[in-house]
Amino acid sequence: MAKQRFAWSDSKGYTIKIFADTDQISYNPFEFNTANWSVTYDAQDAYVPGIVPSRMQIQAEFGTTAFSTALEQVAKDAEGIFYMELWKGLSKEWAGVITPPACSIEVINGTRFMSIIAVDGFYKLDLPSSMYTFAGNKRLIVQIGDIFTRLDLERLFDGIAVSDTTRQGLETFPFQYDGLYNTLSQHALFYYDANKNYRTYREVINDICVCFGLRMYQDKGHIVFQDFTRVNDPTFSFYTMAGTFLVRRSFTSVQTLPVQAGGTKMYLPAIKQFDIVHEYGSTQFAFQDTLRLVQHTVITGTSSNPVYTTAQGIPLGTYVGDGTTHFDFFGTTMRTRASYDLNYHSHYTIEFRLWLVYGTQSTDSSTWGTNLYMAFQESGNINAGGVPGVINVEHNLNNYHIPATPALGRDQVWLYLEVVQTDGDSLSLSAPTMKYDIRLHGTGQNQTTYRADNSARIMGEKVELRTRLGDITSGTPSTQALLYPAGNNIDDWIEYRFDPASVSTFNALLQITAQRLNMQRGQPQEYYEIDMHGTARFTHFGYWGLSYYIPISLTYTWDSCRATYVQFFSYELVPNNLLVKRPTFELEA
Repeated sequence: MAKQRFAWSDSKGYTIKIFADTDQISYNPFEFNTANWSVTYDAQDAYVPGIVPSRMQIQAEFGTTAFSTALEQVAKDAEGIFYMELWKGLSKEWAGVITPPACSIEVINGTRFMSIIAVDGFYKLDLPSSMYTFAGNKRLIVQIGDIFTRLDLERLFDGIAVSDTTRQGLETFPFQYDGLYNTLSQHALFYYDANKNYRTYREVINDICVCFGLRMYQDKGHIVFQDFTRVNDPTFSFYTMAGTFLVRRSFTSVQTLPVQAGGTKMYLPAIKQFDIVHEYGSTQFAFQDTLRLVQHTVITGTSSNPVYTTAQGIPLGTYVGDGTTHFDFFGTTMRTRASYDLNYHSHYTIEFRLWLVYGTQSTDSSTWGTNLYMAFQESGNINAGGVPGVINVEHNLNNYHIPATPALGRDQVWLYLEVVQTDGDSLSLSAPTMKYDIRLHGTGQNQTTYRADNSARIMGEKVELRTRLGDITSGTPSTQALLYPAGNNIDDWIEYRFDPASVSTFNALLQITAQRLNMQRGQPQEYYEIDMHGTARFTHFGYWGLSYYIPISLTYTWDSCRATYVQFFSYELVPNNLLVKRPTFELEA
């Protein structure tokens, strides 16, 4: 069909354009008067990933001329052919499809006005995905482009913008592209379930948003995917509506808007437990094929001056223990680097202490109890002979059997590793690294839950998100798995990297997303509803009081805006010590 101009209105420095997408009739464009207009991004108080809908409403003066009367045609359209766009100069600010049932005509002080409402077109995502198929592996951004093209959203929008996202362990600095470009998936069991019930495009897009912690909305003629945990990062990758990469750019413009009198300050409740459930059952519980530090990142401080530290342990996800099932270790290596001076001449014994913690219990490989660990020793002799040096000391496990877990139900599993020297002259030992393949034996659990535990904040709420795409721990391309461009399953994501020289930590993507989102809600979170002089777009953040604030809802006109801002802040997650037991390390005594 042909997109042709139907009508336009110049209003207070902006231009409102109405288009008819049809080749059945040719229209003569006409001008109409607008009394007022507004664009609204609907409230998202939950502060969770997903799609943010928006709409535009205008009050058009409904005169007696033939052209003015023609405007009523948009309220009688049953085919969805009328589009409305808001422009400022050469910049498209907003675009959407006119919704006839929401239109109305009323008389105000003797003048007839027509209220016209357009929505962003995201309602088309509610169609089933049964007609979309592909073979093999495909980049997520290309799948998104395919979906948007099938739904004719390219008639409204000019491209796709993606903020910086969580990255794979194989990527190096300086980074290129983003997670939606570098990550692939298959079609099977993501677009439909095991019973061949096809999901809607909205469900698919929502799952992708959950994986990376993204929100999707429109702004400046683009469909934007923004990482909820990196809203003050100005870097975006731009793509065509078909998902073809164009350019990567950073924006640093600053706008100061005076706040009108009044406003309301409120608090979102803290989250004490944040779960992301991957609806995929597997006997492979956790997998890491690269030697990594057994640590995770803790972010504290203010959003303008964050403090990044590392802490012992890696959260692996939740497990349902029934007293009969157990874990096995395959392909596991623990390693430390031992340094010695030129006079070293001694026998040595190095002990790796491995904690597998399930809820309040841990194991010594024969039983489960409190603060138990598995001990593995490696011994040797070093005669430096006047030459200092460094050796790798490592211990390997394969098909290493762990006893049946206690019947604690669904609870978090953590992995900890400590290395100590128990014999010989003192060596300088590096922090231990580990790779592992931990599998479940005798279980039929049909989903994996990645939990960010903040249960010490007992006044908080529980939040659960679900997805059919996520971390499947190892192997060749698998359904419902996040995939590298090379095609194999991704098992290694950078939890945090501040700069190339800093210590990086690694984990499963869904665990990282759950942790980062929950850190934003670790304590009651301030949010403000304020009115401002001037116009702001949805893609921005506010800054005052040494903290960043992001809009979760916004309404703007030509000279003012009302925004609900939520504080962007990171809190350390604190588990309840009645529910989660941390190991007591010898070096911490």
